[in-house]
Amino acid sequence: MSAPSSAEFLTPGSLELRSVELRLQRCPGALLPQVLAALALHGRPLRWAITGVCGDGLTLEAVVIGPSGRP
Repeated sequence: MSAPSSAEFLTPGSLELRSVELRLQRCPGALLPQVLAALALHGRPLRWAITGVCGDGLTLEAVVIGPSGRP
């Protein structure tokens, strides 16, 4: 993952922090790529944690940064 350019942070109101909670159904294989792919749908993850596990289901909580106005 590359660092955002300084230009991204110079445009007022162009980026926002969002708190997200996701439910992820784990597939066979490495877990980290699955988590990062799920989080990338919501923005660039700044921090994240697995906060719950039930069978193959995971609960993720994260803070992501992304364009303003994105759901």
